Amino acid sequence: QPKKGKQKKEKKTQKVLSPEKIEQLEQNYQLALAKFQEGNYTDAKHYIDIVTDEREGDPNFRNGEAATLKKLVQEGLDELVRLKKIEQEEIERKKRQVKISKWLEKAKDAVAKRQVEAAQSYFNEIYKLDPENIDVTPLKIELDAYIEEKKLKEQEEAIKKAKRQAMVDKLAPGKALYLKGDWYKSIDRLEKFIREKNIDEDLIKEATTMLKDGQRQLKLIVDPLLSKARSFKEGEDLKQAYETYGEVLKYDPSSEEALNNRDTIFITLRNRSRKVYRDALVAESLSLFNKAKERFQEVQQISPINSEYYIKATEKLKNYLE
Repeated sequence: QPKKGKQKKEKKTQKVLSPEKIEQLEQNYQLALAKFQEGNYTDAKHYIDIVTDEREGDPNFRNGEAATLKKLVQEGLDELVRLKKIEQEEIERKKRQVKISKWLEKAKDAVAKRQVEAAQSYFNEIYKLDPENIDVTPLKIELDAYIEEKKLKEQEEAIKKAKRQAMVDKLAPGKALYLKGDWYKSIDRLEKFIREKNIDEDLIKEATTMLKDGQRQLKLIVDPLLSKARSFKEGEDLKQAYETYGEVLKYDPSSEEALNNRDTIFITLRNRSRKVYRDALVAESLSLFNKAKERFQEVQQISPINSEYYIKATEKLKNYLE
């Protein structure tokens, strides 16, 4: 009984379409079907939506067929969207590839020309478009190898430059003395420099040239003085010989002739000065002041300046007024 009541109720609410409406819906259905078969899913959806919307209340019209067609149309639309998306992605991919190709050519050129910053900039542009681009890898390896090689060369150059500067610094004192005309000291420094190990050939050559010239310059000064000192010695003017040998030693403190002769002469002059000075003291004690004065003056004449007896005689003469 309840079921019959329900069926009666449904029959009372069921909508019956007019023949004209049914004909109109049928036309839309056929249009939807035709458009679907043509692949025009947009129009097909338009027509099938009319059918499914306007047949409400009369589910018997094309029951099942309309729903199936609508599902197929929607699937067709979905496929179109999918294909459109794939197509758009392909277009974008090709655009990216064109850009990548341009950046890649620039990167290759920059790497070939060893333009490090430019090449790295191009790499970054490529990676923005294609993070896993395999064409960049060999270029990057090549560039990194160049950067490392350059770094090593710069380090080697810096070490080489530092070593060179150390050599130049070692030469500098001797060179400065040479340029100042201090021949003896420059000779000593330059000889020590030449004996150094691992010195560049050009610096050794420069030092040798200065050394030879310094030796020549010193010889030009010392030889005439030595000759003059010998003459004084041969002429028994020992005081002048002593003083002249002293001049030699000012320029060449290592002169053996000057050192040996000066010491010998000094001893001789000291002995003579002592004898004459004692004679002067004896004369002075006997009140022979003129004789004493003459002897003190003789001490001055034969004694080296600032020697012991020269100073003593000078002090004594201060008591003898003209």
